[in-house]
Amino acid sequence: MNSKWYCVFVFLLFTSTFAFFRDTVRIRMHDGVGLYTILFFPNDTSYSPFPALLIRTPYNAESRASRMTAFIRSVTDVRHWVLAIQDLRGRYRSEGYDSLFREDGWGALRDGYETIEWIAAQSWCNGRVAMYGGSAHGIVQYLAAGAKPPHLVAAFPVCASWNMYNFVYQGGEFREHDVVSWVSSHSRPEMLELIKRNYNYSSWWDILNCNTVVDSINVPMYHVQGWFDMFLPAQLEAYYMLQYFGGDSTRGNQKLIVGPWVHGRVGQRLCGQVIFPPNAAVDVLNDYAFPWFEYWLSDSENGIMDTSNVRLYLMGPVDTVGYWNNWYCFDSWPFEDLDTMVFYLSGSGTLATVPPAIDSASYDFDPRNPVPTRGGHNLTLPAGIYDQSPVWNRADVLTFVSEVATRPINIFGQVTLKLFASSNRFDTDFTGKIVDIYPDGRKMLITDGILMARHRLGFDREDFLVPGEVYEFRINLGYTAYTIVPGHRLGLAVSSSNYPKYAVNPNTNQPVNASTDTLVVRNTVYFGGTHASCLILQINPSLGVAEAHVESARDEIRSIVIAGDMLSIKINRGEKMVDVFVYDISGRIVARKSAEGRASRLTLKLPPQNGIYLIRVMSDSGVRRFKVLKVGG
Repeated sequence: MNSKWYCVFVFLLFTSTFAFFRDTVRIRMHDGVGLYTILFFPNDTSYSPFPALLIRTPYNAESRASRMTAFIRSVTDVRHWVLAIQDLRGRYRSEGYDSLFREDGWGALRDGYETIEWIAAQSWCNGRVAMYGGSAHGIVQYLAAGAKPPHLVAAFPVCASWNMYNFVYQGGEFREHDVVSWVSSHSRPEMLELIKRNYNYSSWWDILNCNTVVDSINVPMYHVQGWFDMFLPAQLEAYYMLQYFGGDSTRGNQKLIVGPWVHGRVGQRLCGQVIFPPNAAVDVLNDYAFPWFEYWLSDSENGIMDTSNVRLYLMGPVDTVGYWNNWYCFDSWPFEDLDTMVFYLSGSGTLATVPPAIDSASYDFDPRNPVPTRGGHNLTLPAGIYDQSPVWNRADVLTFVSEVATRPINIFGQVTLKLFASSNRFDTDFTGKIVDIYPDGRKMLITDGILMARHRLGFDREDFLVPGEVYEFRINLGYTAYTIVPGHRLGLAVSSSNYPKYAVNPNTNQPVNASTDTLVVRNTVYFGGTHASCLILQINPSLGVAEAHVESARDEIRSIVIAGDMLSIKINRGEKMVDVFVYDISGRIVARKSAEGRASRLTLKLPPQNGIYLIRVMSDSGVRRFKVLKVGG
């Protein structure tokens, strides 16, 4: 075929196959404000009425739509859904004044609720609406769900906050760079001033804290996060609270995946100064989001609900080989019933599992010369795993190092620094960060945290220090899943600043964000005796132990064996017919085989990739499910 006519043929075929059309509307809220909404419809009306997928954005709906053509086609022409993309109140073409998500939840203004219900009431909609998107697009999903819209049937929040106070004032200290830069670009100036004035938790924050309405939320959700995303703690909380304490449609219908990712790079391998193996790369949209929506919007039995509830990536140094840097899956909350490992800080700079002699160490912190931020859980700053060597040996940083590990230590869950300390000022900050110390001396960040001293007893109150008195400070260093491998050491850095990630504490008792003075402070950390400062790690010693693990095997299944890429299942002879389906963790069928006439064994070939595989066995006895972990094959 002539290349010219071939191109014309391909163009006509393509345009006739993908033929969505669009419309725009201003959806009127009950106060009369119109929200600019772009609607994309399937050209094939034989499937009408359609389910709908909603994205609400502060970032310009028209601009977003212009860069989403392939996504729009996948929604409209492939899956026969309507797609709605809406500017939030006061943003771009929408009317009104935005107030930083305060109109998107369950307050006097309920823009998410009213938009969902307007869509569901249209003649072209079958009454099923789902929401999708990351960051701000995910925050508005949580808030809309909190307003209880009857027709919101599913959501897929990616790297989003469920409790905004805990992000804006992590540990009670203002997350300065991320908040100031984002609010200055995407909201009115007066909103930043309101945030700064409300530095104590109060009812002002309730409208942005979904914990206040968790039992009334009835939306199945798939939560997607990265270990180095700044919204990680809040989204882990969202999954846990909804899975176990949400409404009837919510409990048991939550899924969670956490990878070695930073904000804005979900599903990608690059994490700061580290590039994880190829298995860290995930196609979140096609392997998770679309199957999730197909199940809830189109009744597709695609296996997504049979996959494990929680999928977590266990990180570790990428220049070593082992069971780390791999995925692990769980059906129940994975951070319960774990072992605890305690490392005690000492005056000689060690981390050891036995308490040290009574001692102390002091440092002077000058707010005019704070410790610079290097990586971590950030939005607008470089994020991820960074070598902390450039800030390790400062005079205002106390460092502690463990012995060389002789066996792997799987840090798995929350990390807490219990610090006994005093100060010669009424207020100050205490920071902590843990690192993986490589044999070559690199000190690669695992996780970090901060606590403002005046907020040590609660974020809704201020309790100033008595200079010179010793207090206990519990500093939440966040959640992680990371293996300290043999030959490496665990390191801890304690200081009083991490700037510009967090605002610098001026060490005064004046209002937060409004101090007229800055004072140099002397802070002292205590060791041993009744003031034994320590690092408390949740650990999971069982990860990576089994070569192949069967979680349950009942009735028709007598045994299974994994040998290389082959899965062999021994079947009871009493079964006349057995169908075996093998799914990967995303819910995709990767193998299928049937046995008739009382066969005693079935053999299937697994993909070469290591990981969790779900087996569904259908037989005369009913349907049974179990999982196998394939590693090292």
